[in-house]
Amino acid sequence: MKGWNVLTVEIQENIIGRHKQSNIELDADIKPSYPPGSLTTITDEQGNEVKILRDNMPFGKPGMREFGTYFIGYARSH
Repeated sequence: MKGWNVLTVEIQENIIGRHKQSNIELDADIKPSYPPGSLTTITDEQGNEVKILRDNMPFGKPGMREFGTYFIGYARSH
């Protein structure tokens, strides 16, 4: 967290792809290609975006200074 906290809010938002205070996605024209939501976008053969159910859950072992997020995404095909 020390490394994260020294970053500016703008850099944090670019990493996550969302505005920190509102949790609203950044506009497509300014959003980098590497945030988690961008990396988990799936398109079908016609170029249409496939809907994905995403969820995450934080985990941590404070005594070991180990923290993170479990992420899972589900999609279906016809």
